[in-house]
Amino acid sequence: MTLHGPQWLTVERTYGKVVGAAYRVLVAIGLFRADAVVFVSAALDEELESQYSWLRGKTIILPPMFDSDVLSELPKEVARTRLQIDRDSVVVLFCGRLNKEKNPLFLLEAVSELRKSVPSAFLLICGSGPEELAVRSRSRILGVPIRIISAVSPTEIPWLYACADILAITSDYEGLPTVVLEALASRRPVVSRPLSGLDSLKTPRGAVQMIDDDRPSEFARVAARMLESSIHGRLSFPELEAYSYKAVAARMLDVYYDLQKRTDRGAGF
Repeated sequence: MTLHGPQWLTVERTYGKVVGAAYRVLVAIGLFRADAVVFVSAALDEELESQYSWLRGKTIILPPMFDSDVLSELPKEVARTRLQIDRDSVVVLFCGRLNKEKNPLFLLEAVSELRKSVPSAFLLICGSGPEELAVRSRSRILGVPIRIISAVSPTEIPWLYACADILAITSDYEGLPTVVLEALASRRPVVSRPLSGLDSLKTPRGAVQMIDDDRPSEFARVAARMLESSIHGRLSFPELEAYSYKAVAARMLDVYYDLQKRTDRGAGF
């Protein structure tokens, strides 16, 4: 059984507390019956083990992975010409589904605050979802310039990150977001709301910054400080290779081979 994040919170928010509670029971049953449980981050593992002590001894950490053969640093000027984005803009990139869990409206408020100190700040959104109309409406009210790209082909993803100055994560909850790994592989720093899954990611100092005070104004302050720093010119993260397809897939195969051996022994083969 694999858990990428606290999905029960999404179910509760979407369908109400009764359905959410029922879903939690189903998750607990699944966890209990599973021979092994794979988590994408140590934080999620610790959270569930604190609730279900019988999980100890059968959990495995397998982080998300990214394509290291595709993602690397590309020239920003070329990327912006390619995607028709003003070269002088300060681009805040958001990659993800436009739903309440990702909290894009929080990000709009934060970019509105950021524009008080960085007037050229511009929000580039890659994604679609039920909150898109609300995002467009709120951006007009706040006067925040945005561009929404609903879908991007795999070959264009590296250029998308190359356009950005920073990646913004405003989710209410996450495991370890793949987009963070992709941004770091593209040598783009990340500003995030507090997410326990990011604590396990050992990055260069200043590459990923989580806000302490969960308010849009604080998000804007941290983003402005990051934009003023020299982190862009010295963001190197060799350890990121541990999250590549090649490294994680090899670990994944080891895990499943080991489980298969245990299953065969239990069946008497």
